[in-house]
Amino acid sequence: MKKISSLIVALLIITSCSFNSDESAIRKEFKIPDSAEMVYFEVYPKESGWFGREGLKIDAYFQFNEEDFNQFVSNAKKSNEWLPLPIPKDFLMYMFSVKTAREYRIRYHKEKNEPLPEEGSVYNPTEEQILEAGIKILPVTGPNGIFTLKAAGTDIMNEPKKTYTRLDKDLNDFMIGILDFDQKKLFVKVSTGY
Repeated sequence: MKKISSLIVALLIITSCSFNSDESAIRKEFKIPDSAEMVYFEVYPKESGWFGREGLKIDAYFQFNEEDFNQFVSNAKKSNEWLPLPIPKDFLMYMFSVKTAREYRIRYHKEKNEPLPEEGSVYNPTEEQILEAGIKILPVTGPNGIFTLKAAGTDIMNEPKKTYTRLDKDLNDFMIGILDFDQKKLFVKVSTGY
């Protein structure tokens, strides 16, 4: 009985640590000061499964005070890793792996020897519909701001990431930071396709 109790306590500690480590990893990756208040944090799945954290989705919002905001913007602009909003359509197409998603659906039906469902349906969305669905998961911000995109290719929360200022291929994971100048708020979205 004592072993089971110890195991339960250990699992609870690990679960609570994953939230803290997710926040810490995001703060470290985007160089977010400790004084920036995390005002929203949602993660799915909350725990690792048998194969890690498949389908990981994180939304985190950080509110800056005036002084930290000005310093953050200054550092971001010096880094050459941030681009002005709005995010260009072709950038979003690669970020959301629109062509890969569309090709996968077509290939799936061909391999099953099934007719392709009507184009534009839920089972065969157009590239434009796939892009629209991707855009809907991004936070709504004004046009006054900057963004940066990072990807690892695998294990986005732990592996080294590359910062992209241009894309020429679909990604299977990403971390995007969108800094809204008017709200003085940084929106971070993490998404994986594995």
